[in-house]
Formats: sequence, C-alpha cells, structure tokens
Amino acid sequence: MKLSFLPAKDLVVGVDIGSHSVKVCQLKRADKGYSVVTAGIARLPEGVVDDGALNEPEVVAAAIKELFKQLKIKKKKVGFSISGYSVIVKKIQVTVMEPDEMESHIMEEAEQYVPFDLDDIYLDFQDLVTTTEEDEKTDVMLVAAKKEVVDEYLEMLAGIGLQATVVDIDGFALENTYEYNAGEKRNVALIDIGASKININILANGGIGGGSRYRGGKRAIN
Repeated sequence: MKLSFLPAKDLVVGVDIGSHSVKVCQLKRADKGYSVVTAGIARLPEGVVDDGALNEPEVVAAAIKELFKQLKIKKKKVGFSISGYSVIVKKIQVTVMEPDEMESHIMEEAEQYVPFDLDDIYLDFQDLVTTTEEDEKTDVMLVAAKKEVVDEYLEMLAGIGLQATVVDIDGFALENTYEYNAGEKRNVALIDIGASKININILANGGIGGGSRYRGGKRAIN
C-alpha cells in the first residue's frame, strides 16, 4: 500500500495472506505520519495457501472474517498483495513517448516479455522516467499476474463482504513500506522471511534493482 499517496479517508485495511497465517492491520493518520489502530494474526492449516495460490479459499475467508470480528474493524475496503510463480515483474526499456502511446505500445509488445497468454493475465506498467539525452530511452516496470489467481482473491474477499481496492505485489509493498519509514532513497537489501519462502529485494537509489526468491531449496530470480 502506498500510504504516502492516500488521504486519511481513503486508507484501507491491510490484509496479508501467507502460507502460515493471515495478518490484518488497520492504520490511521497521525501528526507525523500513521499509527496502528489495531492488528491481529490468525494461523492457517498447512497447505491452505501454497506459493500465493488459495487451495482452500473458504478457510482463508473464515480466518479473515473472524479477525475482523475480533478486532472490531468496521471498514470494508481492504488492500492485499500477491507473489509466487503466477506473478511476473520485469524491467524493460522503451523509446520515450506520450502516456497513451506508451500504453498502446506496451499492450502490443507485452507478449514478448510475459510467458503467459495475454488473455489470461492482468497487466500493468509504470514509467520509471529514466530518460537520457543520448538514447531517448526510458525504463518501464512491467507487472503481470494471472487473472485466475487474482480473481480468486477478489471473490474470496467479496464473499465475506470486503472490497479489495488495492492489489499490490509483495516486493513493491515491502519497498513502499521501507521508503515511507526510512524517508530516504539509498542502496539497500530488504529481506522478507516467511514460513515457506524468503523474498529479497535489492533497492538501488530507491528503485528495485533486482530480486530473488528462495523456496524449498530452489531459487527463482525476478
């Protein structure tokens, strides 16, 4: 969640769905930033969530619903992030162009960057504005996620009366959290140690320079 860009009335409840547990956190705007209103955690049975996929969405839904009840959270708008092999994050370089023109170009050329059928994914991108006078090129961060996985999360949350208004990628959510709290851009490695995998994000001057994911003895480079 990009907290620094959200006014108080638009703050959503953060829901973190992992392979080991579900975490919920509600924030409010404070004098110097944000403070925690309430937070809680509920353990999930083994195998209910695996590498970002909801094997038993009804079990996850029940855990989230119970957490909201125990924490007395009334807000219905939530934000969550996803990761796993159903998500592709790739930095590409394109010629500088107007936003509308870039969107058309990205959509037309996306197939060469994404190893999924374009009809089966949600696709988004962000111009990193790294233009140089010499080559007139700019870096673009391309993100793709399988519709099947994202829709399952959305349907699961909707089934318990929650509206997902923010869908992020784990690595970006971690980066945003760090940058907001650190208040500066620097070269740093962010390590997220979970129950079944470890995510490593390398930030170079405030931007993602690379990432690794370790799971079950295997290594995948994003």
